[in-house]
Amino acid sequence: MPNSSERAAIKQVGDEFFILSHLLRKYMDTAMTESGVPLARSKLLKLLAEHGPSRVTDLAAYSHTAVRSATQAVDALERDGLAVRQPDPGDRRASLVTITDAGRIAFRASRKPFMAAYEQVFGSLSADERAAFLATLAKLRAAAG
Repeated sequence: MPNSSERAAIKQVGDEFFILSHLLRKYMDTAMTESGVPLARSKLLKLLAEHGPSRVTDLAAYSHTAVRSATQAVDALERDGLAVRQPDPGDRRASLVTITDAGRIAFRASRKPFMAAYEQVFGSLSADERAAFLATLAKLRAAAG
């Protein structure tokens, strides 16, 4: 059982992690929005490009979001011509979401600002610091289950 000073140190690390997480997400989303493809949209296009035609429920699972959020995101992609829904040949009640050619172009265009933002933030670490950070993140991920 941690003593009070250990608890305070653990809390400080947790607080700093969540602040960093929020700042990084905001930084990435701003960079991506300026490119014309916001972060959430880019992530969904990436899933469609990698996994091929997918059900909304699968997209929600892949992206760790609620089905309702994934449905709204797919609606936006469809409205902008970046994805289309088509009947699922294996289940008449379901549909599959497919990336369009315009969606592929938008996804490819989003990669450059995405990587530039990553390089700006994580490039500030040395190779050794990145390796240590990766090891720490893996340990935290395992502890979080």
